[in-house]
Amino acid sequence: MTGTSSGTTELKATYAAQVSADLERNAEQQQRLTVEIESLQGQLTALRRDHALLRSMITALRAPVPPKSAKQGPARRRSTATARPSRTSTTGATRPAAKKATAKPTRRTKSATGPTLVELIRRYLTAQDAPRSAADVTDALTRAHPGRSIKPKVVRVTIEGLVSRGQVQRHKRNRSVSYTARKRNTGNRPATA
Repeated sequence: MTGTSSGTTELKATYAAQVSADLERNAEQQQRLTVEIESLQGQLTALRRDHALLRSMITALRAPVPPKSAKQGPARRRSTATARPSRTSTTGATRPAAKKATAKPTRRTKSATGPTLVELIRRYLTAQDAPRSAADVTDALTRAHPGRSIKPKVVRVTIEGLVSRGQVQRHKRNRSVSYTARKRNTGNRPATA
């Protein structure tokens, strides 16, 4: 009977070791998944915040544009709701006229209230002697133009648009990104043979 008892003891020890290893592996997997879930939750929160910002931007872009000035008098520009529904081209096809009607007043409003954000960013970066971060640009423009609503994300997106057009240069150092205005070529190019 002692042989059976020692075999049972060995079997129990083997099972106990296997169960302990499984338990440890399970705890490690739970910890790994918890970290992944927290990371995904952070990404989801950031995406929801960006989504809300983008929705508010699109709502603001669709808002009715005030008239250019008081000099216009009663003959104000038609809103997009009362604009002609379509125009006929030379081919006879119709196309909506609302796009053109909304695009032009937006540009006029910007110029009527002062320089555009693109112009302000370009001017600021051109005046700087060292690269500046998007946060620096936002802070400086907010201080210089307290009446304007200047959002950090809009500044960052606008600067990146200027980078893509070759008007601003991006500098990366570790995780920080800064920007400088590209020097405009005055036309004095060296002669090439």
